[in-house]
Amino acid sequence: MTIARRLGILAIAAGLATSIPAFAQAQNPFAGLQEQIDALTQRLYALETGAPGALTVACPGQTIGDALASAPAGAPLTITVSGMCTENVVVMRDDVAILGADGGATVVAANPSRPAILLEGARRVTLDKVSTSGGAGGVVGVRGAVFTVSNARVSGAAGYGVVVTDNSVLAVLDSTVENNTGYGMVAARASHLRVGQDLSGTLVGRPVTVKNNGAGGIQIVDNSIGIVIATTVQNHPNGNGVGISGSNAARIGAVTGLVAPNTITNNRNGVSVYQASQAFIRGNTISGSTTGVNLGSAAATIIGNAISSSNVGISVSETSTARIGIADDSVTVVGNTIEGSARDGIGIYNGSSAVLAGNTVTTSGRFGVNVTRSTARMVGRNVITGNTGHGVIVIDSSSLFQGQGDFAVADSFDRIESNGGHGINVFNTSSINLSNVRIANNAGRGIDLFLGSSARVTNTTVVDNTTVVDNAREGVGVAGASLFSTPIPANLVVTGNGTGGLICFDGTSRASGDFLGISSNGGSQVSCSGF
Repeated sequence: MTIARRLGILAIAAGLATSIPAFAQAQNPFAGLQEQIDALTQRLYALETGAPGALTVACPGQTIGDALASAPAGAPLTITVSGMCTENVVVMRDDVAILGADGGATVVAANPSRPAILLEGARRVTLDKVSTSGGAGGVVGVRGAVFTVSNARVSGAAGYGVVVTDNSVLAVLDSTVENNTGYGMVAARASHLRVGQDLSGTLVGRPVTVKNNGAGGIQIVDNSIGIVIATTVQNHPNGNGVGISGSNAARIGAVTGLVAPNTITNNRNGVSVYQASQAFIRGNTISGSTTGVNLGSAAATIIGNAISSSNVGISVSETSTARIGIADDSVTVVGNTIEGSARDGIGIYNGSSAVLAGNTVTTSGRFGVNVTRSTARMVGRNVITGNTGHGVIVIDSSSLFQGQGDFAVADSFDRIESNGGHGINVFNTSSINLSNVRIANNAGRGIDLFLGSSARVTNTTVVDNTTVVDNAREGVGVAGASLFSTPIPANLVVTGNGTGGLICFDGTSRASGDFLGISSNGGSQVSCSGF
């Protein structure tokens, strides 16, 4: 029977009750019926107009599933839960709030092969102070679910902790996701995951912790979108702290109008961007990883991060592109600090390209910046210092352009100083173009060209490059059929170097240009044949 028909019947009954004469009310068989009719009418009207409902579940003894099943469909519903509920909850209706009572509530998966809480296409759902334990997944949203998880602990799942898939949307706020066998969180199949920010985009960080999960921390895959701010991601030695792969986009550490950095520590890779994905990575502290930020066939803007104690601080490889320290407007410089890398501070490898500005790269175990079979630009305010090997190495048909170029960086001056090897080593048919750089106090040569490599240099100072032991080195060394050239005039200064200014070491190497600024070096000032 429809609600409208029921209301019609009640109206007839109401008329019958009110038509009894007043003198007969004492014997009226319908006495009190009017009050009952009014109450029923109000309830039916509430159902018809979608007025909110509220239920209470006390576990054990009651279940969230029974409460969902017993509540009339169509109206917003709030369920307040207390205790530990052993069940697998399935939410298939919209506008549901499941709220833990003052002490919170926990759902323990009764069937370990199913999620503890599953949202099947349910929209506008809130889970607050409701934790989960066990299950194939902790909290899972599928087929267009839209929901928020807050003030919760999701742990012990045999698969992933929190999952959104198949065009679903999720915000995780003020929560901890830990000790799950798979990833802590996953967004897949064109879904949207926000960690640390609500779905309204409020410019306030809501801290989240993701730690000690078996496969990795947060993974965004299959054409999905992710935002991760104000979050600690730690202790995932088998996987990424944050991984973005499969044509995805993510913002890590900042959104428009808000910088809310993440702390990403002790993961295999701190942030990994892979397979035609794109990321904006800003303001994070990333440490203790094999690679701090790893790009493979991807693109990223990486600014304002502190990256330390990794094997490689930032790795750009497999035809990736990156802006490192310079924003997408090509003007704003927010450099990264990269220190204590076991190998390279910044590595640009295998057909990739990167633009560097404002970065400090120091105390790397091998090279400060390594450009291998790739292209790099240094457009100003970089400091490459205190690295064990060369400050910058350009190798295997790579190229480096140093100078402002078409970038509007206010100070385009770069410094390559006090490194344990050469300032810049150019090897195996590679080339450099330097226009505004200071190369000083390096233990090897200022600039070393070898094996068919070339340099064109202007507005550059190469001073005081001396060895830390008994061997003195040259300002510029050219060997193996390499070429060194300057425009005329060059404004080139090469001075105070240990065993020479500009030296060609074999008859196949050449130098040409303006050498008037080469003076006061130990040994010969210029010993090269022209072109």
